Amino acid sequence: MSGLGINNLESIKFPVQTYTDTDGEEHEIDLKVRTSDTAEYKFENRSNTIQTFFKSNLCGYSPVKVETGDAFFEWTPLGAGFQDELGNEQWMGRVENCEAQVVRENTVLYKNVMGDIDEEFQVLSGKLKHNTVLNSLPVYDQSLPGSDIRFVVEGKIDFSENVFVFSEGYTLVDKLETSEEVQFIDTEGATTFTLPSPVAYEISGSESDVCKYTVTKIERNLYSLKISLSYAWLRDKNRNYPVAIDPTLVGIDNPPGMSGRVKRLAFSNNSKYLAIATLNENKPYVYEINRDTHTLKELPKPTGGYERGDQCVLFSSDDNYLLIGGTYKLTVYRFDTLTGGYTTIIPQPNVSTFDGTVRDIAFSEDFSYLAVSHNYTIRTYKFDSASGILSKQNVLNTPYYPLKMGFSKNNKFLLTKQSDYTLRTYNFNDGILSNVTAAFNGQFYDFDFSADFDYLAVGLNVAPWFSVYKFDSDLGMSGPPINPKVQPNLTVRKIHFSRKTQNIVIAQYNQWSTYQRILIYRFDKKTGEIGQQVTLDNTTKLPPTNLNTEPLDLVFSPDGVYLGYTQDSDAANSLFLYRFFYEPENNIFFKDEKTSDYYSDNNGNTLMLLDFGQIVAGQTSLPVKVLVENLNDFPVKNLQIELINPSTDYTVEISKSDNPFIPETNLLYSNPLNNLDRVPIYFRIVTTEKSTSGGMFEVRAKCSKI
Repeated sequence: MSGLGINNLESIKFPVQTYTDTDGEEHEIDLKVRTSDTAEYKFENRSNTIQTFFKSNLCGYSPVKVETGDAFFEWTPLGAGFQDELGNEQWMGRVENCEAQVVRENTVLYKNVMGDIDEEFQVLSGKLKHNTVLNSLPVYDQSLPGSDIRFVVEGKIDFSENVFVFSEGYTLVDKLETSEEVQFIDTEGATTFTLPSPVAYEISGSESDVCKYTVTKIERNLYSLKISLSYAWLRDKNRNYPVAIDPTLVGIDNPPGMSGRVKRLAFSNNSKYLAIATLNENKPYVYEINRDTHTLKELPKPTGGYERGDQCVLFSSDDNYLLIGGTYKLTVYRFDTLTGGYTTIIPQPNVSTFDGTVRDIAFSEDFSYLAVSHNYTIRTYKFDSASGILSKQNVLNTPYYPLKMGFSKNNKFLLTKQSDYTLRTYNFNDGILSNVTAAFNGQFYDFDFSADFDYLAVGLNVAPWFSVYKFDSDLGMSGPPINPKVQPNLTVRKIHFSRKTQNIVIAQYNQWSTYQRILIYRFDKKTGEIGQQVTLDNTTKLPPTNLNTEPLDLVFSPDGVYLGYTQDSDAANSLFLYRFFYEPENNIFFKDEKTSDYYSDNNGNTLMLLDFGQIVAGQTSLPVKVLVENLNDFPVKNLQIELINPSTDYTVEISKSDNPFIPETNLLYSNPLNNLDRVPIYFRIVTTEKSTSGGMFEVRAKCSKI
């Protein structure tokens, strides 16, 4: 058998990110922080659409500066503490002396600026991401008279003289408080910088909380900036530290391209669009996939940008609507043919306010209902595909956070993976969820249904790391688990069937290991067996296996052509999109039994050759086994196998068995072959003492539909 690069995941090209230098020349963006060539600063990055500078010591005036064109923005951190609803404050202390250090190529860290708090700055494309990192819970001594306590980080911002502060359509006069974006606009009305909606999030977890800006004018172009968040959220017993408080500074000429920390992704049902939810900016991006060039182009955004969408994205069945979920938000957008994007927001009068994070959204099989996971509840709604309106809200309380959901065939069950790593299955009837029908305890990380809903694949935190169960549309999970013969190396965080259920793709991970992230296993849906691991073509560009690059999502496009994968990383390469290798259908095919690879595609193009190796003249080769498989959705009969050998140097013989090998030049199978049925064929080559060379021969198959 000779392969022709059939198991290759072809990388899809993302929009190239560029900047223009002082000489007007365009270059690809480089986010690496380098030693500064100025006396005032220790480190800098000038190879971006913004230029960023860092002083050696954080304890001084304006240790961090950002420039774009003629505009600049300077940040001076002051300290942190607590504040109650009455305006009383208690400060933990002020920023201490600490030296700048480059901890990753795009990241500058000022460590232990005040107790167990770090100041981290990440240079991203067109942005400077600023994280105040709480490595542990800040200690509060209960001395403030109020009851609603907030943790506060304070600093000063200084910016260009011709720039003014705006938020929610209003100009700041003396003071503003907001959880929305803050804009810095020059006298000509152009936005120079923005501070997106602030958020706090678990660096190694999935929880986040909305923060609040308090901006107070000190003098012209010098302001106090406080970022505060609920102390109750910080001290939650389930909180996973470290926690980052994230006010990201964005230059308005932010280049096209991918944001770091892509949390989730979704393909439209026509496989034309790709939507992603980002943790860095807390908002989604939507791209159109060019099928001819296999490149991406960003769609137009709504005026003012999308609402918060840092957790999940989903398309309606007809792709007329895009649903996005995040902290305190579930928003529905309609596609506008005039703008060419999902730019029209659909008000939802029947949806109650969310008081926490929307973690997942899932449509029922027929797209008539929507499930929304939120804190310790699952809401369900009736979805009107004509208007995009959600109605008939129902709420079910759950013992733990539902992190992922999926409806079974015929909408009978809703399967959930919850924050205690247990799979719980709920009955679903006419929009109402009821009692748990099954709870599978264990360390479940992820699950996925096969396209026909007959199988359920699960990722595990214990060996064998992943399994497959049969799934009955009336009974749910049934039978013992089907385990791989050759196990992965690590916990399987993400798992997905290919569209035709011929492969299972997994993403394995632990934070100390650099094993290959993406593995692919063959799957036989007729027998339910997990086959061998696929050896990928050596041209495949797989995701980097740096430490702490946890898999976040793994999704196939509905047509099975594309595989999307994202892992936690602030680098530009946190999202990976591949054109998946060929999976046959709607014909009969020749198949290699050992590798489960196919010798041709639907159009008859050769994918592999049957290789007999070297044969000495006058000898006969050993038999080579090939399977003929029916991949039609219907049974066939009268399967005929025909040999076409133009060579006179050797003879090709075929047989229905290898012992005994009964040589024939044509074979006829009178018994019917149902879908996925296979019959074996054995080939051998017979040479004479006068044989001088090898060659090529063809094998053709034909049959009749029953």
